[in-house]
Amino acid sequence: MRDEVVPTVPTAGGLSTGEGLIHHVRDPITKHVKNKKTGESELVVVDEGVEDKRLLVIETEFARTLTVKGRERNILSQVMREAWDRGDLQSMVKTNPYKATGAHIGLVAHITKEELLRYLDPVDISSGFVNRILWVAGKRSKVLPDDNAVPEGILDMLAAKLREALDFAQNHSGPLRRDAEAQALWRQVYPELTEGKTGLLGAATDRAAAQVLRLSVVYALLDQSLEIRLPHLKAALAVWDYCEQSARWLFGDQMADLEAETIYTALRTRGALSRSQIRDLFQGHLPSAQIAYKLATLRDAGLVEKQKVKTAGRSAEIWQAVGAKRREKREKSTTDDTLFALNALNALDTQKTKDTENDFSRRVTHRSISSTSELTPGSNPDNSAHLIVPRAKSAKSAKSPKPPANYDDLGAMAARSDPNVCGHCGAKGTIRPADYDKWGISYRCICGWERP
Repeated sequence: MRDEVVPTVPTAGGLSTGEGLIHHVRDPITKHVKNKKTGESELVVVDEGVEDKRLLVIETEFARTLTVKGRERNILSQVMREAWDRGDLQSMVKTNPYKATGAHIGLVAHITKEELLRYLDPVDISSGFVNRILWVAGKRSKVLPDDNAVPEGILDMLAAKLREALDFAQNHSGPLRRDAEAQALWRQVYPELTEGKTGLLGAATDRAAAQVLRLSVVYALLDQSLEIRLPHLKAALAVWDYCEQSARWLFGDQMADLEAETIYTALRTRGALSRSQIRDLFQGHLPSAQIAYKLATLRDAGLVEKQKVKTAGRSAEIWQAVGAKRREKREKSTTDDTLFALNALNALDTQKTKDTENDFSRRVTHRSISSTSELTPGSNPDNSAHLIVPRAKSAKSAKSPKPPANYDDLGAMAARSDPNVCGHCGAKGTIRPADYDKWGISYRCICGWERP
């Protein structure tokens, strides 16, 4: 009964090529054929085409679509963008070129966050493929072990209302206008909707105004109204707000350039890197010119900086994240590092603790503080604690360590006999206890280098 009330929309799945998508909504294909009797050329219909230009693509494995879409000469991304823009599609091939006019294509796709970030191509980000999609994060809201179907009466009622809305929309043509209240709200939110955001989130939400406009039109037609009223616009904004929050959860503060993001993440987590080490991040597959462009982009954004370091041979080009350097200056207090060290020491057994403290005391200075508000509760019953502070050679060397003359790209040090010298930046007295495992305490410099 519901199929009689609301005609079934043609559905398809398995998106793989642009030509395949056009084929499902293609126009009739004609061809000039020579009449054998008269000898004249006649226009003959070789393909009747598809009369219903509606198509709902249901892709349960969108990761597969993203994978095949990136193949050479695949125009699926281009066709999907054109379908979102105007619905007139065409494939420029020599034999039997497909063409579709007035196509109305919808897409419902499913993919996990991990798969999306793995298979999303940088071209899709820059071309606008990503921001033509409404990203909706979904999860199970309740556990329903029993299959309790929606009552037939409720489904029939919803189908009847949808049929009325479809008849209303099909029998009315022309633009829809906003009423005074909706127009006032639109003018208020339009600057925020059109304000570009940075990074991958900005690339995914750059068409916010267009998406909200389309959603408001849908709500108005469902309400059988030729005017976009305030409730319709508010409903559209609510949907978009959820989609934007979903995109923020998906993409976070990642950059639109995934390769630049890889470089910046490595500089933040691993510390300063040479050009050869940055090249190794991509297993040598990213050309040197592209690496230089990515680094220049990060430098112009104020995220990284370059230093020239003299070595025994030619000078080395060292890059480091600016944010990490600023955080080091801000975090003058060593309380967090102290708690880390104290927790490691407390985890040792009695004999190992004594041996470790004897060795550790040669490298650090102890001082007492009276406040224990930031320490672990119960760590010291006399309401005082010993803070373990790295022993620096001087204040100048602790703040801005100067690399030695024998510094090289791999961070190898000639002075390996001194355990207080960093094997990466060459600073002395900046080695701190970093972690504790079954082998004991591991030590790490403030630049991120860990002593083997």
